[in-house]
Amino acid sequence: MLSENLKSKLKDDVRVAFGKTTFGDLAHGFRLTNALGQVNAVYWSNIYEGNDVEIAISPAAVTDVYGITPAMVRAWLEREVDLSGRNCNVHKHDSDWPIIGFSIDEVPGFLARYKRLRRGALSKLEWSALGQIDVPSPLLESASDTALEDEIDHVEVFKDALTELRPKITDSQMKMLVGHYAAPDMTISVKKLAALAGYTGPRSGRLHYGKLARAISKASGISPPTVDQLSTIAEWTTTLDENGHGQWIMYEEFATALEELGWVAADRAADSDIPDIDGEIFANEGAASWVMHLQRERNQAIVEEKKNQVLNEKHTLACEVCEFDFEQKYGAHGKDYCEVHHKIPLASAGKRTVTYLHDLAIVCSNCHRMLHRGLKLLAIEELRAIVKSDGPSTHCL
Repeated sequence: MLSENLKSKLKDDVRVAFGKTTFGDLAHGFRLTNALGQVNAVYWSNIYEGNDVEIAISPAAVTDVYGITPAMVRAWLEREVDLSGRNCNVHKHDSDWPIIGFSIDEVPGFLARYKRLRRGALSKLEWSALGQIDVPSPLLESASDTALEDEIDHVEVFKDALTELRPKITDSQMKMLVGHYAAPDMTISVKKLAALAGYTGPRSGRLHYGKLARAISKASGISPPTVDQLSTIAEWTTTLDENGHGQWIMYEEFATALEELGWVAADRAADSDIPDIDGEIFANEGAASWVMHLQRERNQAIVEEKKNQVLNEKHTLACEVCEFDFEQKYGAHGKDYCEVHHKIPLASAGKRTVTYLHDLAIVCSNCHRMLHRGLKLLAIEELRAIVKSDGPSTHCL
């Protein structure tokens, strides 16, 4: 059962989402009535697996401003029931109100979607996903003019959904998200995405990335515009890659959501300063690691801070692995040059957004590549042992 603190917070969140309401306590929840006299109810639930909360909503119009009809609301609620896919309690008095089950972590996403419906702020795509409903054009015009522009609103919706889902997103799915974002023009085939996550089966990438896209659709309330779940977050293009595979282009709104959440760096792999690895950046997990780490390591503020710290302490930017010094080799042309490597393992990506100076290492270009090469990210000490076992460093001489 929910704690009293969670119940109190839930009441506050529902009050905001449903507008001005009056509350009435029930034995196992509460009833609320808004200014239009519409009655809804929230129940604490521990009967059906996965249900912490069950919400029953009247299909009557949710607003008197935008002309949303009960038919529109019912279609929206029926879609929410389908997305939830959970068994729920039944009404005692033969009411036909939809009842939807949620875990406590899923409630904020639902309330955010309901609030957008209530203010008429669904996009044309979302309205069309509700079926053959004749949506008045003034409603669509009002939706685009209210609170947030469609494009900006979608960014916020994606952010809310991703935040809600973060504890459930696997490391492999995170690798695919970051790899998709980092691909040139954010365009990549599912097969390459699968390789980034270490999958070898021909259908595994579509299965796992599609599962993530479905979860995002469920959490955001945005239906995929095509039968393919991936169209929730990306657009299919018939432009083939060099291996003859079709590709997916990540939506700008979704990419912006990833950036604003801090899951990726706010620059794209199409930039010329992202190097290849062995000629193919998507060849294996090592390449995925390189993409993700490169994005982290291109935060120039902390890079410069790390370089300044080392210069103040050691008066040189010698590689921590092989001791190569660009200034010593190239003179003034190499002064103050080095690369800065992030030592945090790839598996921690996305779970930690704060980087400390001790997380970073000064390295030369060759050692940086070798740290990232292969399926396992090497530690500085491991690569240093390899270098020492082969005698003094002579690279770039």
